[in-house]
Amino acid sequence: MKSTVLGLDLGTNSIGWALMERNEENNPVGIIDCGVRIFQEAVEAKTRTPKNVKRREARAARRLTQRRTMRKRTLKNALIRIELLPDNMEECDTILRNTVEYDPYLLRARGLDEKLTPFELGRALYHMNQRRGFLSNRKSGKKKDEGPVKQSIQYIEKQMEQSGYRTLGEYLFHQEEKRNRRTDSKLSQKQTEILTFTARSMYEKEFDLLWESQRHFYPEQLTDAKKNTIYKIIFFQRPLRIQKHLIGYCRFEPGKHRAAKATLTAQRFRILQDVNNLQIKNPLTREFRPLTEQERSITLRELDKTKKLEWKTLRRKLGIHEGELFNLENGGKPHLPGNSTATTFRGVLKKEWDQFSEKQQEQLVTDILTIDDENGFLNRMKDHWNFSDEIANKLATTELVNGYVALSQKAMKRIIPFLEKGLTYDKACEEVGYNHTDQKSSKGHLEFLDSPPSIPNPVVQKALWEVRKVMNALIRKYGKPALIRIEMAREMKQGKKLRDATNKRNREMETYHKKIKERLQSEMNMQQPTRDDILKYKLWDECGMTCPYTGKPISLSMLFSPEVEIEHIIPYSRSLDDSYMNKTLCLTHENTNVKKNMTPYEAYSHDEKRYREILLRIDKDHMPKMPWPKRKLFEKKEVDTDHFINRQLTDTSYICNEVKEYVKRLGVDVDVTKGGATAGLRMHWNLNTILARQPGETAKERSDHRHHAIDAIVTTLTTRSMFQFLSRIAKSAPYMGGLYDRRFQIPPPYEGFRDDVYCQIQKIVVSHAASRKISGALHEETALGLAGEGKKSGYVELVHRIPLNGNITKNQIEAIRDDHVKAIVKRRLAEFSDDPKKAFADTVFHKDGKTPIHTVRITEEKSMDTLTSVKDKYDMPYKYFALGSNHHVEIFENEETGKRKGIFVSVMEAARRVRIDHTPLFDRSYKEGWRFVMTLMINDMVIVDVDGENRIYRVQKMTGAGAKSEMTLRAHTASTLTYDNERLIKTPNTLQCKKISVDPIGQIRRCND
Repeated sequence: MKSTVLGLDLGTNSIGWALMERNEENNPVGIIDCGVRIFQEAVEAKTRTPKNVKRREARAARRLTQRRTMRKRTLKNALIRIELLPDNMEECDTILRNTVEYDPYLLRARGLDEKLTPFELGRALYHMNQRRGFLSNRKSGKKKDEGPVKQSIQYIEKQMEQSGYRTLGEYLFHQEEKRNRRTDSKLSQKQTEILTFTARSMYEKEFDLLWESQRHFYPEQLTDAKKNTIYKIIFFQRPLRIQKHLIGYCRFEPGKHRAAKATLTAQRFRILQDVNNLQIKNPLTREFRPLTEQERSITLRELDKTKKLEWKTLRRKLGIHEGELFNLENGGKPHLPGNSTATTFRGVLKKEWDQFSEKQQEQLVTDILTIDDENGFLNRMKDHWNFSDEIANKLATTELVNGYVALSQKAMKRIIPFLEKGLTYDKACEEVGYNHTDQKSSKGHLEFLDSPPSIPNPVVQKALWEVRKVMNALIRKYGKPALIRIEMAREMKQGKKLRDATNKRNREMETYHKKIKERLQSEMNMQQPTRDDILKYKLWDECGMTCPYTGKPISLSMLFSPEVEIEHIIPYSRSLDDSYMNKTLCLTHENTNVKKNMTPYEAYSHDEKRYREILLRIDKDHMPKMPWPKRKLFEKKEVDTDHFINRQLTDTSYICNEVKEYVKRLGVDVDVTKGGATAGLRMHWNLNTILARQPGETAKERSDHRHHAIDAIVTTLTTRSMFQFLSRIAKSAPYMGGLYDRRFQIPPPYEGFRDDVYCQIQKIVVSHAASRKISGALHEETALGLAGEGKKSGYVELVHRIPLNGNITKNQIEAIRDDHVKAIVKRRLAEFSDDPKKAFADTVFHKDGKTPIHTVRITEEKSMDTLTSVKDKYDMPYKYFALGSNHHVEIFENEETGKRKGIFVSVMEAARRVRIDHTPLFDRSYKEGWRFVMTLMINDMVIVDVDGENRIYRVQKMTGAGAKSEMTLRAHTASTLTYDNERLIKTPNTLQCKKISVDPIGQIRRCND
């Protein structure tokens, strides 16, 4: 019975797919269909941060401003009601703005001892509301508290204590500068600039003293009820939003949230796992042995007493010598992490911590982790736990390890008893009844994919939604496949921290490669060093310029001679591992006659002395640059080819598991493959030439989106039988290199395979995900002041400031509004030969030679249809903002002449139509005699007649505003890496096209004139 295999090539903004037909023997017989889906990446290309970060930060700033304004308005109304401010709004505003007769600092100082008028007291209270001090939250900003904020608060408190000031208001009244004070010569310039932070408790103390002082003069007016009302308005702060819903669920216990890493259960759980996996290596036999019961007991006891246990210390405690290494130490782990939670509490509570019962210890940890409010926490420590003020304050600033483990408290407590017996994690799970190898269920067998799970990684979340669209479209047309095989992009497997580390490592490696290339060019006269040349040099540097097997030195000139070659530590024919970690250097004679197609252990272990010399030679003390995983291969005794094949076919990373488990909901088998073999197979089957721009090019063409479909086709063929076939081929030709060696002959999967691929690729219509929602900036950020009417009809003259730096242009300099400033700037520019970067690298000063010119005001004319205005209370515009991006264009055609006209609709106008006017988003009416043709948005697809040939393009972008707007069209197959000859720039008046609708798998559903 015939069946189908679906191959998916997943990237951060692309999905390549291919559906392959198999015969009764599960051999491929033909490609049913293939395609590509392109969508917008969920993170910024440069910063790799989620695209909604800037919007979220701006929204948070707006909310903060709105809440401050609301608090001021609420307080003012409350003060008017209790007659501490006049009910006449003009008189009230005059008092609040008059800082001479109603100096708030003077009133706050006088009010502690003298009688104030009701309005003076109201002004003082209103002023305290404007800056009410920093309120510490135990669960956020702790490092910030320990930095400039806390330093500023401590500095001011010390000054108040030394000077005898009772309140913050009294202290500030006697300061010449109320903000940005520089009163301590011992503080650095940076430190003095931050002395503007005050604590909320300072204002609360001053409020109580001021109110009680004035109550003696107005006992009937300043009652406790009114005090509570005013106090709540000034000092109320919303608690942090509970984020428990963001905590993931336990993989074994449904409905149970994951436990915090700082819990004692999680600490013990991790320690037991480490100790149960710990082994000691014999330096003579190179064998690993587990810890004895006594060694295990000592290690557990030591880990419970410290935050981290150094390997040297552990060896001393166990009584073993320095040459005996631990397996985790050999793997690069710097130390064994201990019980940081218990150690932290012992540091504060001393012996009292160990006197608590286990239940009390867990409860105290829970209090530390869950109580956010600082005052509430201090009260809990004093009232419930009977701690002293000193201990309570220390615990309030105590930080425990952040994050969560993968399991819940319930699951860990069930597993721990078996870990205590010395079982490893997998065996302990089996004893409990947990299947740790199958951590998620597939939620039954669905006909179509439902909504994907919520994942905090925006890149993967976006990809999952697009997978859903593609999969459901394929099922509707072709039914469910028998097998889904997925190849995952590397960057999708990594979280942000890992991506950042990878990017940093890549940049360092690029610099290293560049230095190698420069040295080879200068010393070896290599005009264009190849990839293999650079690889050979890296391995030479890693090996300390020595052959690992013979110990003979290798000179630079010898390195690039036939005397030295790159070899696979574990033979490629048995491992199919062509990675850098499986490569080293070897003298050609040694590799051909001694090492051959064997592992180092097989080739040299019969001679114990020589084999020991090899292992000592590659030791980290002699070859420190050689990675530990590579050194470990020299000691490998057995090679399981099936194991290596499984590694190629299965990737256990978190993201791969998420994608795999999601598509498994369909009830089909799913494989996740690594991409190592894809590139090699694509090369051997001559598939790179299908999209080649020039004859003879064999490199992968990434400027054409259809390369994702080619990868997906190859992915459908990376089966276990394919890897076994590669293994047999490699064994028959052991002298050959890796999969990229062209002497390594791999026949196509069936006759006519490349022609089949070529025909399918030519039929592809790349599907681009169009975004219909109204999103993006409604207008640009810079406000433009109105300077007058423009010279042209419908234009206005506007003025705004720009920074005076190296990015300023000559046209902007000519547009400087102030003639004196313009003359200074032009003179400075002339001094540096009209080079603005050099001219304005240093500060430019006004005529007085003291006042710096940081920004300049320039004027420019803009059309009214490209602006949105802000009006004053008289309904007159006083400033403008340039409109943001365009949302869509509405194209109309004259019924008599056939001439077309496009009306560009900005995001601002689109939002107004839908959200304010509640009218249709697309306006299909224009003028009499004009008929509506179509609307076009970003990523809409059109057919354009180019030199008599119908070609498919997508709308890439809409630039400009108003009548000067234009569209950029790009070929549907072309990525941003492509050439300009696949790009068209058109205005709607010159655009003659037909709009087409393309579904997620590239099927054209509709074609409109």
